Amino acid sequence: MNRRRWTATSSIFLALLVIAGGTIAGVEFSCAQKVDKTSATQFPEPKGYINDFGQLLNDDEEQELTKIAAAFEQRTTAQLAVVTIETIKPFENIESYATKLFNTWGIGRKDKNNGVLLLIAVKDRRVRIEVGYGLERKLSNSRCKEILRTGVTPRLRESAYYKAMKTGMELIIEEIEK
Repeated sequence: MNRRRWTATSSIFLALLVIAGGTIAGVEFSCAQKVDKTSATQFPEPKGYINDFGQLLNDDEEQELTKIAAAFEQRTTAQLAVVTIETIKPFENIESYATKLFNTWGIGRKDKNNGVLLLIAVKDRRVRIEVGYGLERKLSNSRCKEILRTGVTPRLRESAYYKAMKTGMELIIEEIEK
């Protein structure tokens, strides 16, 4: 009887050890956990308003877009960031990538939440505009889709990356400054 009680007690102890994680006699016990690959994703450090990690722009084009974004921030305090990447992997969709990048980098002023991100994933052929809560009244989801559909995507299809970014920026700025 005592042996059964000890076996039952030790089985319960061992089960709790595995669930909680621990070590006995050098053997490590842990519960298998589902790992969210996107939570450990390290984004590159932002370089400024224009972050051409997809290497689509020459230096002059990057400087011109930077001037546009800087002047916009001086006029409005809103921040407009343009980011190009090769792929959104390990994320499943561009929405998740854009939201995580936007929040990780802290685009926009914290007290106003007035940032905008124009994200282009070249290999995935995806583009997205992510908007901070402070600008959603001026730049709605439907307006963002319209800007992408009429101003950005047609130029991307022609591989006119600079024109796509500049047009997208100008339309975003125009909408916010109305």
